[in-house]
Amino acid sequence: MERRIFEATMDRSNARLTYIFGYGIFVALPIVLCIIFWFVLRDPDIFFLPIASVVITALFLSWRITRFEITEEYLIVRRIMNSIRIPLRDIVSVSGDVGGIKGFTIRVFGSHGIYGSQGIFWNKGLGGMFRAYVMNKDNLVRLTMRNGRYIFLSPDPKDEFLQVITARIADR
Repeated sequence: MERRIFEATMDRSNARLTYIFGYGIFVALPIVLCIIFWFVLRDPDIFFLPIASVVITALFLSWRITRFEITEEYLIVRRIMNSIRIPLRDIVSVSGDVGGIKGFTIRVFGSHGIYGSQGIFWNKGLGGMFRAYVMNKDNLVRLTMRNGRYIFLSPDPKDEFLQVITARIADR
């Protein structure tokens, strides 16, 4: 079987948050402040501010989901650094009729807003901890894992992804 690749597109709200906060506040604002403070204070140490903010932005960027791949044995969440491999044998079911993640959700570790929602979250209605690799809430897909936990993804196109992964799981 061939490797199938699905895009990881951002929805409008995530794109706005990413561009306004990720690039505007973390990159552009420190550079502008640095220039202003340079003319006022004449302190060369002020140039470390934009360097630090660019490094922080690069760290966020390195966790950005670029695509989803389905191979014979794995579903791979591709990121610029540290891609995630999910064994297909551990997936019990797949649902594209999720209707969003309902209820009070706590981010345990990860990011919510800049480049979507990624990481480990807790939600009582979902039975506790779950993982999310979501950049577009309109393409939400829920994987039910063998251990009873959930993983949420947002592949594009969603319907084609559901067909391919359902067939690969059935082959297991």
